[in-house]
Amino acid sequence: SATNGSTKCQPCEEGKYGSVEGANSNSSCLECEAGSFNSFPGASECQQCPPGSACESQGLDQYKQCASGEYALSTGSTSCSSCAAGSYQSNRGQAVCKECPAGKYGLLPSSVSEEDCLDCPAGRYSSSKGATACSQCGRTQYQRDIGQATCIECSEAGQIGNEDRTACMEDPSLEVLSFSL
Repeated sequence: SATNGSTKCQPCEEGKYGSVEGANSNSSCLECEAGSFNSFPGASECQQCPPGSACESQGLDQYKQCASGEYALSTGSTSCSSCAAGSYQSNRGQAVCKECPAGKYGLLPSSVSEEDCLDCPAGRYSSSKGATACSQCGRTQYQRDIGQATCIECSEAGQIGNEDRTACMEDPSLEVLSFSL
């Protein structure tokens, strides 16, 4: 619109930006690309979506925080990813997921709480964070407690872990040998 013979510049709206000086129409305003946004009228560029958020389409005036159980590691993400099995994220808008602690394991992706990490059962262990399964204690080991990161060696000679590795027992193969003497 003309005011005393001059044209008043109109700012590009939110979700768009203008990079051409002296533009004479709104069509010179460009939409922010996916992965970026602009929440201010009259901007000359768009901002990259921060880590922990996503800008899924063009022309956005705000970013979307990742939900609990999701993350977006990098700047300019166009989508959030589910936390992998063995990890979780309780909070919204996070760049990384937290790993289940040693002695526990996680079966499901998109977990939202450390409570979703399960204790390794007796006779099994998980020595590292972020496990998706527990390992059985070795032949000469046992573990009577749940949620453990290690197993215990059977202390007496000739002993092995029982079938479910929750206690030690005499090695039956040694008993057979002693009767054949």
